Amino acid sequence: MTRSAHQRRWLFGLESATLAVLSLVACVLAIELAESNYVRLDASADGRNTLPPEIADRIDRLPAPVEVDVFFRPLQAPFERPARDARGRFLELLYQAQNARRDVVGVTVHDFADPAAVRSRQRELGVEGTQLVVFSSGGRRASFGLFDEIADVDWGNPTLDQLNYLANEGLGNQLNRQAWSPDPRAVRPPFLARFRGADVVATALAKVSSGEPPRVTFLTGHGEPALDTNEEAGLSRLARALRTDGFEVESWDPAEDRAVPESTDVLAVIGSRQPIRAEVREVIHDWVDDGGRLFVASAVEEALGDLEGAASAIAFRYGMVVERGVACRVFQNALQQSVEGDPRCAELTVGEVGLSASHPVTEPLRMRGARVTAVLAPTLRAGQHPGGSQPLALISTPAEAWLDLVGADGAPNFRLDPGESRARRALALFAEYGLARIEGDEFTGSRVIGVGTTMFAENRLFDANRDFLLNAFNHLAERDFRIGVTPRERREARLDLRSDSALATLSLALGLVLPGFFVVVGAVLAWRRRS
Repeated sequence: MTRSAHQRRWLFGLESATLAVLSLVACVLAIELAESNYVRLDASADGRNTLPPEIADRIDRLPAPVEVDVFFRPLQAPFERPARDARGRFLELLYQAQNARRDVVGVTVHDFADPAAVRSRQRELGVEGTQLVVFSSGGRRASFGLFDEIADVDWGNPTLDQLNYLANEGLGNQLNRQAWSPDPRAVRPPFLARFRGADVVATALAKVSSGEPPRVTFLTGHGEPALDTNEEAGLSRLARALRTDGFEVESWDPAEDRAVPESTDVLAVIGSRQPIRAEVREVIHDWVDDGGRLFVASAVEEALGDLEGAASAIAFRYGMVVERGVACRVFQNALQQSVEGDPRCAELTVGEVGLSASHPVTEPLRMRGARVTAVLAPTLRAGQHPGGSQPLALISTPAEAWLDLVGADGAPNFRLDPGESRARRALALFAEYGLARIEGDEFTGSRVIGVGTTMFAENRLFDANRDFLLNAFNHLAERDFRIGVTPRERREARLDLRSDSALATLSLALGLVLPGFFVVVGAVLAWRRRS
């Protein structure tokens, strides 16, 4: 007995519905199976979907889950383009971490369209503002700014209205106002100069899983730069970066308390512009000899001979002799002419060759191709420190640089004069002694890092020297988790249509292969229906 057309349609519909239900059940089972046996496969050519091993290792060692709260907000044009690039790359990295370890890492991106919810969550976290991300775990928190720590954006040369907009967004201090020009012809678009997302994630995970935060104590009372001023000569950006990096920051005035604060892990003597009394210097020396950690940078007045008995006198105790003069090199003007006698000769940029490859402070900088900048910087001559050996040069001038000696007028002339010679000289030194003093698993030896000029750490040069400074303080505090992660190269797969072979391949695919595929599919369907 043959079936009627009506019956065949009903049977075909029933088969289709049954297949749809079975497919749905199969999808649910596949999802459940994937949830219980989660496996990821990175099929990208450059491995961009694979979590960097440094971050994966940190996640595996977390004692408790980590929640990441993201408070990013778009900017107006033309600043949105580099901002969007920085946001996208960082969120991509966070989602990689979340997808790789979903039971450990949670990511929440907050929408500023609901300001009440944003304010409520920020109050819980103890933060405020926009363009920041907060990592929290077990009561420990670490916050990072998108344009302070995660990414470096060159804001170009904006118009006056755009400049005011950056100031209203809290980004005005990141623009080099000395180089800014109001001339409309000088307008230059912004761009993303550097991305440090992997470094930030690795550091944040280590910070929220570590114990009590170390404390940096800044010496005050001798004309040192202020920690709370945004002026170029201030240290507010260094203090803020240290706090963000997990340090506690405080000040110490020996006139109020003769002893170094008991909770100090690292003592910073930066830019004293008045003599430090001998008894205070002795207190500092005793503290360092007892296993203390010291960061010392002298004021430029010491190099010019206008000041004695300040920071350089403390550095001298550890084999770091501040030489009288400033490091200079020939300046190349806009016409690529070599110029001497120009103050810009005292602006030195030190790259890979001038950074020590054997020390954990500078070795990550060399790997990433980072640079440091020194202006009006005296050089340091290495002598013997209490350990009996010479300090190690962390940063050295270029080989063509010279020490410009101070003239009779008490100032350098920025020229290579008779008696001055070109040679590499140290701009920063490291000394370590007391290596035999080990208590249990804890190293109790003394460490000192000396820098020739306080300007190196001031707000005016902080962007250029940020990584070195944070690495220096972290090494002094023995925070081994402050690792440098080499950014993965982002490669784009593109078809070069200017290539004859590529154009022929594309023409063949579009003109023959793709239409041929559909012809074959149509022929198969037609044959099945006839049969």
